[in-house]
Amino acid sequence: MTVRLSSHEREIVKFSVELDLNSIKFLNKSLLNNIIYFLASSKGHYNPTVCASQNKNFVIHKFMMRNYDVKNLNLKNVTSFLSVGLIKLIVLTWDLLVSPIYYLIYQPWKKGNQKLSTIQTLLQNDSTIVYRSLDNNFNEDRRKIEYGDTLVDLIDYASKANMSKNCFGTRRIFNVEQIVTKENNTMTKYDQGLRHLKFLPKDKILLYAESSAKWLVSAFGCFKNSMTVVTIYTNLGDEGVYHCIEQTDAKVIITSQNLLKRLQKILASKGGLIQTIIYLEKEEFSLAQTTPEQDVNVYSFNEILEKGLKSYSQNDNEEDWRPNSEDIAVIMYTSGSSGVPKGVVLSHFNIMSNIFAHIFELSVEIALFGKGIPIGFSGPNTLMNSGSMVKEGQIGDICELKPTYMAVVPLIADRIYKIIIQKVSENGPFSELLFNFCYEYKSKWRKLGMNTPIINLLFFKKIQQFLGGNVSTIVSGGAPLSAQAHEFMEIVFDLKLSQGYGLTETCGGFILGRKEDFSLGEVGHPFPGPFVKLTNWDEGEYTVKDKPYPRGEIHVGGGLIAMGYFELMDETEENFYEENGVRWFKTGDIGQLQSSGALKIIDRKKDIIKLQNGEYVFFGKGGNIPRHTSFG
Repeated sequence: MTVRLSSHEREIVKFSVELDLNSIKFLNKSLLNNIIYFLASSKGHYNPTVCASQNKNFVIHKFMMRNYDVKNLNLKNVTSFLSVGLIKLIVLTWDLLVSPIYYLIYQPWKKGNQKLSTIQTLLQNDSTIVYRSLDNNFNEDRRKIEYGDTLVDLIDYASKANMSKNCFGTRRIFNVEQIVTKENNTMTKYDQGLRHLKFLPKDKILLYAESSAKWLVSAFGCFKNSMTVVTIYTNLGDEGVYHCIEQTDAKVIITSQNLLKRLQKILASKGGLIQTIIYLEKEEFSLAQTTPEQDVNVYSFNEILEKGLKSYSQNDNEEDWRPNSEDIAVIMYTSGSSGVPKGVVLSHFNIMSNIFAHIFELSVEIALFGKGIPIGFSGPNTLMNSGSMVKEGQIGDICELKPTYMAVVPLIADRIYKIIIQKVSENGPFSELLFNFCYEYKSKWRKLGMNTPIINLLFFKKIQQFLGGNVSTIVSGGAPLSAQAHEFMEIVFDLKLSQGYGLTETCGGFILGRKEDFSLGEVGHPFPGPFVKLTNWDEGEYTVKDKPYPRGEIHVGGGLIAMGYFELMDETEENFYEENGVRWFKTGDIGQLQSSGALKIIDRKKDIIKLQNGEYVFFGKGGNIPRHTSFG
C-alpha cells in the first residue's frame, strides 16, 4: 500500500527543484532514502542537484531519463527501477569473477593461438598482390569424385545421400501447419513435364518470380533437361523485363501467379514473344483475376507435375538429356548498374567450382541442397508475427520454422533492428534503461572475444524468440550492412552475423566473415579455391605499397568466374581476362587488405554505388563517393 508524504515530511525534505510533491508516492521515508541513494549512485542518466535537509545537505540526482518525471514515480516504477540495480549487482559480481580468468588465462591463451593471417600470398610486387585462403582444403579432383561436374550430378548425389530427409518447406498462409515435402520425386515429374511440352535441350527458360520451393524445383527441372535458366529480378521495370525477354529470344517464361497481370501488360504493349507461360500457384490469388489474355499457352505448376507423372509412367527408357560441365546453366540478369540489365553467363562448371562458398539467392539454395540441409521459404508479408498476411493470433513463418541459419539482405537486418528498438521504447523508460545497460555491458565483453551468459539468460533470451530462438548464424550479402545493425544483431540475438562479398560474375560470394572474427566494417576472408588480387589504381591514388595496409582494385580469379556477358562482347573483354591459365574478373571495387587477412571495401572505381535495397545510384560529375566509407 502506498501513502503520501505528510506535510511535516514535506517540510523536512525540501528539494531545490520545483516538483509537485503531492504526486510523489512512497511506502515510507526509509524507502525514500533508498531511492535517493540509488539515484545518487547511478551514473549518466541524472541531473545532479542539491537537496537541503533539516540539519545537513546532501547531493541527489533528479531522474532525467527521457521525459520521465520524478512526480510519476510509484511503487511499480520504483520496483522496476530497483530491478535494474539488482541486475547491475549480479553482472558486476560476475565481472569480478570473470575478469581474472579473462586477463590471466583466456587472453594469453587466445593470443598464443591466434592466427596472424588467414591468407597465403602467392605474388607480391610494386603493382600487385595475389593471395588465397591459407586453409586451402579445396580439391578439384575430390569435388568431381563426390559431386560430379554439373548441377545435375549434384542433384543426383544429394537425392541419394539424403533420401529420407526433409528438403524444401513452405508454410501455407491460411493454415498454421508447415508443409514440408521430399522434392526429389517432384523434380523428376517436373523435368518430365517440361519434356511433355516439347521443350528441348539448349532452350532458354525465363524464371521471373520470387524465390520459393517451386522456383528452385523449376530451375532444377530445367538443369536436368540441359535447358538454360534465365533469371529476371522481380523489381526490374517493365522495360528491363521486356529487354531480357527480347535479348534472349525466349519463348517460355515461368512466373509467380501474382505477376501474371503485370506480365500481361508487358506482353500486350510490346507484342507477343512468349508462347508458353507456367505460373507458380499462390493460394491467396485468384487465377480468374490474373490470367493473361494473350494468345499463349498457360499452365500451372501442378499441371506440369501431372503431365510429367503421366509422361514418366509411359516412357521408362527416355533419352538422358544430362548437360556437360561447359554447357550454360544460367543467364542471370543483374539489376543494371549502367542502365540496361546485363545477362551474366554462368556454366555448370562455374557454379560447381564454388558451390559451397555461395551466400546469395540461387547459389545458397543449391549449396544447402547439396549438403542435405532442409530449406524453409518465406516472404516479407508472412516472415514476422507482425506481417500483413499473418492472421491475428497466429505467428509468423520464422517463429513457426525456428531456423538455425538465415541468409538475409541488409534491408531485412535493418528492419529487425528498428522493430526491436521500437518495442523496447514502447515498454517505457525503465525498459530502455535496462536494455541500454545490458547492451553496453555485452558490447564491452564481445570486443574482448567473450560472451555474457547471465545477460543472455536474464534479458536477451526473450528477445531472441523474435527470430524463433534457435538462430546461431546469419549471413548478410548483396548490399552494404551498417556497422550499427551488424553489432546490434550479434549482441541482442547472441549469434554470429557474417558479411559476405561477391558478385553475379563470381557466381555469388567468395569472401565471408569468419566465426571468430568480431570486426565490423570488413567483408571477411576468402574461401578455399578462388584467387584474390589487389592491383594499383593510380588515378585514385590507391597502391599495394600503401601504409599501413595495401590497397587497390579487387580482381577475382578461378573456376567460379563467369563466361562473360550475354551478347555483349565489348563489355566482356573490358571486364574479364585470362592470365597464366586463370580467368579473372575486375570488380571495380577498391579493397584494403587487413593484417588478419580480411578484406575491407573502401571505395568504388566507378561513379555508382549499390544501396541496401539493391538499387544503384549514379553520382555522375556532380558528386562522388566518400573515399573511406566501408560497405559489404
